[in-house]
Amino acid sequence: MTRKKGQIYTPPKRVPLPAPLLQHHKQDILDIDFFYSDNAPYLLIRTRKILFLALQTFNVRRRSSNGKITYSRPTKDIVEAVNRVIAVHKDRGFNIKYVFGDNEFEKLENKIDAAMQTCAAGEHNPHIEREIRVLKERQRSYWDGSPFKQVPKIIVDENLVDVIKWLNHYIRKNGISATMSPGTIVRGNGPVDMGTLKALFLHYCIVYRTTKNDKTPRAARAIALRPSNNQGGYYFMSLKTGKRIHGFQWTRLATTQSVIDRVHELAEQQHAEYLDDEGFRKLDMIPGGNISLESDDESYTGDDVSVANKDLYNGITDSGKSTDDSDDDWEPADDESDENWESEDEDVSDSNDESSHETGGDEDSSYAHEDETSIGDANNDETLSIP
Repeated sequence: MTRKKGQIYTPPKRVPLPAPLLQHHKQDILDIDFFYSDNAPYLLIRTRKILFLALQTFNVRRRSSNGKITYSRPTKDIVEAVNRVIAVHKDRGFNIKYVFGDNEFEKLENKIDAAMQTCAAGEHNPHIEREIRVLKERQRSYWDGSPFKQVPKIIVDENLVDVIKWLNHYIRKNGISATMSPGTIVRGNGPVDMGTLKALFLHYCIVYRTTKNDKTPRAARAIALRPSNNQGGYYFMSLKTGKRIHGFQWTRLATTQSVIDRVHELAEQQHAEYLDDEGFRKLDMIPGGNISLESDDESYTGDDVSVANKDLYNGITDSGKSTDDSDDDWEPADDESDENWESEDEDVSDSNDESSHETGGDEDSSYAHEDETSIGDANNDETLSIP
């Protein structure tokens, strides 16, 4: 892959909030609830009037006594996620007075920066449960026609993050503004440049990384995940390491059987779930469950099988926090060479009908680097990000 001239990144301008909007809608309420995708828990946070969404993932896996893989949901991570969303709203002048949830959130009382209100047994919170249904429907639409029967959890996580991002980008019918989206109101996000959306979810691509004065490959084989910014950057999952990489220049290739097998191999290492009988992800919502958060923290005595980042999605990655497991200095090991799994019909320079060159910007697109940690790595720092 030929290196191209780098492009200077220009930070987006924050859209100012109209004073009348803040004056008439200064108070809001948070609704929170858990839902499950592939037997993994996710915490959805939603403001009732603004309709802004945030997502918290839990990636600390553990094996129970019967051999089943489950995920821990520590109370401290839930508290941190809720308080982060409250702080983001406060930064724009909004005040969150109450947080509504099921009985399982009683442990948050006096730990969050708002009054906690819980539903009684048999009661439901229709606001958040309806939003979970919308989220599940959007996620299922991404997987129609997928060639993969099993995927690593990082792909499921990034897929949900992308769904949340787009829901925050669109103007909501019952929101507080007919001209501004929830993401614009809370985060000041501007309109999306649709011309920079060059890759689709689960596309197989060759992503340019860097050039060194040795035999290190200039590019990495990867699966497209989602856009990372409004200027053509994308997140990918490296097929070498299973980690998330950040790229701006790539070439799309046909998805061969060797690529599918490699994704299945990475998924099998994490004991990932298979697709259901209709070819979609297994999405199970468990609303109103009385699950003790305290038991997630203290009473479990099993062994952790992996630890990974716990992400709160809010649209802008907190890049100021670095990790020791960054892939910036990655070099292929002897057992990670392309020949171990590369198909003979994969030719990077091939220009047939099944391969087309695409970049995330104009002809002066720049290279990018691999800067995130993988789902499943141990000793990772916690990374939080908000739209």
